[in-house]
Amino acid sequence: MKNKIIRCVGDPDTRFSEDALRIMRAVRFSAELGFTIEKGTSDSILKNRHLLSDVSKERLQVEFVKLITGKYATDVIRKYHAVIEVFIPELAPLIGCEQHTKYHKYDVFEHTLHAVDAVDFDDRILRLTMFFHDFGKPDAKTTDENGTSHFKGHAVISEKKTRAILKRLKFDNKTINEVSELVLIHDMKSPRDKIQAKKMMCRFGDETYLNLIKIKRADNTAKADPHAIDEKLKNMRLFYDTVKQNGECYNLKSLAVNGDDIKAVGISEGKKIKDSLDFLLDSVIEEKCPNNKGSLIKYLKENRKY
Repeated sequence: MKNKIIRCVGDPDTRFSEDALRIMRAVRFSAELGFTIEKGTSDSILKNRHLLSDVSKERLQVEFVKLITGKYATDVIRKYHAVIEVFIPELAPLIGCEQHTKYHKYDVFEHTLHAVDAVDFDDRILRLTMFFHDFGKPDAKTTDENGTSHFKGHAVISEKKTRAILKRLKFDNKTINEVSELVLIHDMKSPRDKIQAKKMMCRFGDETYLNLIKIKRADNTAKADPHAIDEKLKNMRLFYDTVKQNGECYNLKSLAVNGDDIKAVGISEGKKIKDSLDFLLDSVIEEKCPNNKGSLIKYLKENRKY
């Protein structure tokens, strides 16, 4: 420990054959502590990595999460990606997948590592998101006549791969859904104005909206011009802060009417009640109607289609 060296006691091949999970523990300790893995142990890790195929997915998941949330995770992933590929083979195509665009200076693998580094190391959800966010790029890649790379639809492919991998590694449903959603939306356009921001806040909720800012910033940090969308992200956060500080309505919870109020005007069918509330919420967000009960009921009566 004093020399910051990780080594097996005795013959590393023997130790890893006794318990293959020691391979993941070694690289995980290196990711957490920044210690160097001694050469003989390192060589044995790479030589015996196939033994991880016999380790339960649950145990691999625990060690992988500790690795990805380690302060030195990206250095370790860069050196020992072949170990991770044993249980996440979808990682391999990222290596050497070039991105010939004006927006990128790294291949997909290096871009991914820089993006992972750009979020807090102890934020499990964001670390996983940035690790998986571009897993769909190798499948989506096309090259035009000018030699420029395009990755149309890569977020959708990435989401499907992420969901499948997290399920395979026995992650809980909450984590699977949170990470997969962030991967799916990581590339969506930032809101141009406060109305668009409120629609996004309504659709995704506060936590996901704020996480989206963080992952967009991390993604951009790992590109050719890390300051290209700074202003858009500053505005995205400013819109959020303004809405919250002013107590502006952006979801059904903050709407000045509820289902009982809709029933009182003669709409009794469940779906029509929901549609009416959604209609009024959209009208308030789009600033067509003020958010007070009298105005909303009047607006509904004048504009309802049923």
